[in-house]
Amino acid sequence: MKNQITLTYNNPQLAFENAIEKKLLSENEEALNFAGNYMYMYTQDGIDQFKHSIDRTYLQQTEETHTWSITYWVGQQIVETTGAGPTKETAYQNCKAQYLANSPFNHWPINPMDIIQIN
Repeated sequence: MKNQITLTYNNPQLAFENAIEKKLLSENEEALNFAGNYMYMYTQDGIDQFKHSIDRTYLQQTEETHTWSITYWVGQQIVETTGAGPTKETAYQNCKAQYLANSPFNHWPINPMDIIQIN
């Protein structure tokens, strides 16, 4: 007998809210994992599945969440911007998008490795 896969369909709004809370998806429109680019498809074995609406790839689900942070001065105040995601690349891109959207500077630092913390 073959292994049986259990598919269920949950409330899509709750699925998106949970994915954003877990940092699998982002509310930031500039982020690679922006929730508006994904469709809720189904829940398989308790894990909500999302498909990208343009390239049709499924969101990579991992237990691990990566974060990138950048700390910088604005006047006399220290500001920190953080991005998170299921991969290091997504976390980096989300941090960069948050920085560009919220900092008074209109460019990404020339050498971000000098001031970024990787977790």
